[in-house]
Parts: sequence; structure tokens; C-alpha cells
Amino acid sequence: MAEHLVDLYTEEYVKNILSTWYPGEGSSWPVNNEVTFLVFKVIESSGNCSSSVGKAPTPSGPIGTARSLTAIGISYIKTIIRRAGNDKHYLLCLKGAALKRKTEIKMKAYGI
Repeated sequence: MAEHLVDLYTEEYVKNILSTWYPGEGSSWPVNNEVTFLVFKVIESSGNCSSSVGKAPTPSGPIGTARSLTAIGISYIKTIIRRAGNDKHYLLCLKGAALKRKTEIKMKAYGI
């Protein structure tokens, strides 16, 4: 079901997030399910940054992995990506956490 994780709008938000986190190179990376899921994990794992992003209702149970997402999980991830992608201050707060995952995200972008 993860094939529905990346749509045109989600891809645009992920590109915006990557270009904020990794200026000059992030916007050129291909966006796929794994990249989108890792971006979500960076956003989800950062409790130090507060924003309206955290006000999305959390689905009960585990989200899963990029390959085994439920429809509820996909909807939740898209909502979080959309809210984060619209909040530059929030993205800048997350930049430190994102820099720690840079290599992993870039590798997933290129299918490695």
C-alpha cells in the first residue's frame, strides 16, 4: 500500500523540506517512499521543536515501515509532511536532526 505515499503534492512538500534542510543539493534528490518516510521520521522524532505540526491527531498503533503502511498511516504521514513543509521556522528548528540523517536520506533517494 506504500505506493500511495508519494503523490504530486507530497513530493512538492518533501522537496521543499529537503531544500530547506540541505540547501543547494536537497532539492535535486529524487523523492520516493523511503525518502518521504525518513523525512517523516525526522519530523516525528523531534520533540524539541513545537509547531502546529504536532497538533495532528495521532493514529493508534504503530505507523510501520515505508513498505507496510496502512491507509491511516499514509494519511497521517502526508498531513505531517504538509504541515511541516509549510512552516519554515519549524523546518529550521529540525535542521540539526536532519543533518544527522543526511547520508541516509540521500542514499534512499538514489535507491542505495
